[in-house]
Amino acid sequence: MRFFTPIHLGLLLILAGWMINAEGAGREHSAEKGLDLNVPIQPAPDLTAADITATVLLPEPDMQRIKEEDAIGGEGPEKGLPRIGVFQPLPQSIVVQNGIASHGAWQPHGKMGAVLAVRIMALKALGQRIEIEDLALPHGAEIWVYNEDRPSEAYGPFTEIPRGGLSLWSPACYGQSVVLTCYAGDMQTLSGLTFRVHRTAYIYKSILTAAAEKAGACNLDSTCYPAWADAVLGVGGLGVIGSTGVLFCTCSLLADAQECTETPYVLTAHHCVGGQTGVRGADTLEFYWLYQTPTCNGTVPSPSSVPRTTGGADYLAGMGGRGDTGGGNDFTFLRMRNMPPGGLTYLGWTTTVPALGNPVVGLHHPRGSFTRISFGDITNTANPYSQYYHEVIWHDGVTEPGSSGSCLMIEATQQIIGQLWGGDSACDTPTLPDYYGRFDVTYPIVSGWLEPGLAQVGFSASEYTVGEGDETGSIAVVLSNPSRGDISVHYETSPGTAVADVDYTPASGTLFYPRGTTTASFSVSVIPNPKIEPDKTVHLSLTNPNCPELGLASATLKILDDDIDSDGDGLSDEEELAGTYGFDTDPHKADSDGDGLKDGEEIFGTYGVQTNPTLKDSDYDGVDDFTEIHYGRNPMDPNDTPHIPSLILPLFK
Repeated sequence: MRFFTPIHLGLLLILAGWMINAEGAGREHSAEKGLDLNVPIQPAPDLTAADITATVLLPEPDMQRIKEEDAIGGEGPEKGLPRIGVFQPLPQSIVVQNGIASHGAWQPHGKMGAVLAVRIMALKALGQRIEIEDLALPHGAEIWVYNEDRPSEAYGPFTEIPRGGLSLWSPACYGQSVVLTCYAGDMQTLSGLTFRVHRTAYIYKSILTAAAEKAGACNLDSTCYPAWADAVLGVGGLGVIGSTGVLFCTCSLLADAQECTETPYVLTAHHCVGGQTGVRGADTLEFYWLYQTPTCNGTVPSPSSVPRTTGGADYLAGMGGRGDTGGGNDFTFLRMRNMPPGGLTYLGWTTTVPALGNPVVGLHHPRGSFTRISFGDITNTANPYSQYYHEVIWHDGVTEPGSSGSCLMIEATQQIIGQLWGGDSACDTPTLPDYYGRFDVTYPIVSGWLEPGLAQVGFSASEYTVGEGDETGSIAVVLSNPSRGDISVHYETSPGTAVADVDYTPASGTLFYPRGTTTASFSVSVIPNPKIEPDKTVHLSLTNPNCPELGLASATLKILDDDIDSDGDGLSDEEELAGTYGFDTDPHKADSDGDGLKDGEEIFGTYGVQTNPTLKDSDYDGVDDFTEIHYGRNPMDPNDTPHIPSLILPLFK
């Protein structure tokens, strides 16, 4: 019995990824530009040759020993799988402990404050992945890796170990000279900065090299079958860190039941990705897309033209098991952390169990090569574990190592019914069976993700706040799942206690969600004034969603009166200093004239009459304003003076 698991890959590739959808035929999604949520190829922050102050030289590994190991195989029970990269320890680990570096020296950097750059030179390597451990970076610090021979190929920023992981593996950087670069905010913040690099993954084999290891000649070019052109766009390759190096499997993008949103769910085999962290962990995944010929039996594309999605994936569910001993159907269900390129197909699926003899099709990457297609039938010639696996015998094409995890589809509907565990089909044994873990066994475990209910769009909170001094309030409106790119919702403001065009500027319009996004926002402009007054409210509403249903459809924007009244007299400091009401009062003295009345009480006529807050006796009748008010007299009328007894107790307000 032959087993299929991760092999590796040695392509030079690029990009980002994660998606969704439902039972039925697959859905092709628009090729409009998505968000660059992943770790994209881009120029690293400005770096010069002078910034690289140390070089670590890695000799070419013992290739004869590696070839002997590859011939035997060495990844657990799934034997005979070729590798594209091996681990290579550094002669001396690169260690930075509280800013003190074992290699190189920190250099001033205009944009980033300070930089430490160390060249890792792996002789004759096609590429390298760098493992970073013990990573602790203060705020503002970040790590990048880039190809010294092609500086535009840069990956970063990295700021922390993936959740639950013990280390961080960089994306594959395709060059023999990779520069590990750490930027710090400034020289003074280095004390909290720590990380360690003690090994790399040395990529020594490209998919396009080693003719003897290429896929067998009996494999069929998928491009020669135009009826399957859309389905092929949902098939990808997986690069994963195994126990002996970089390995390779095949995977499929799965559609979920959301018609207007897309979460990048991926189906593959459990022996390809066995968990979140560690050996064959989802944290270390890279996804390869669109590796196919442009025409039937045409030129194989250059590795540099193949998109790559970095950033790993979330391991959502899985089940072990083997086609020769049973115990499970060998599936892993993932959610990519970053969006793959636009234009891919999210493949449909069904829980239907096809009858024996039903025509089926497999799409896969044999030996990590470009996408191939196989045609066969559901059989049951030697399948003691049919409750877990579909048995397939091919009449055109086969599968090979590297095909593991690839999809099996009903030919008539192009719906997925399983993923490849292994088998004995090969170009020299084309009539021996292969075994696919049954999707109807997988479905009850993953149904909560694939059929989560209708997508919703709504306010992110029931109340938002903005200060008058902020002048603009930002209102977030969120989707329950990433958008396919055709979602919109109308928003509008209306008065609460706030007055339109006095306290705020009315706003209305439509929010649109670009592909892969979950949040859009609109702004409400606040009209500031210096008056001390109660907080005001504005009503917010959502209507007419395109595709999803409404969640939280109404909310409130509270406009906080944030004017400062240092002395608590009811007048803002700004009003008092500016003499807004015609009087120059003291913003740090509640009763500027000492007549027993607060400045605001006098200006606003709190007790029925407005008086001068800078004069103790506004009408010059010899009696202070407070006393006249106390006796019910008019402090602004000198002829309305109270008769004051010669002996009178002090009056207290």
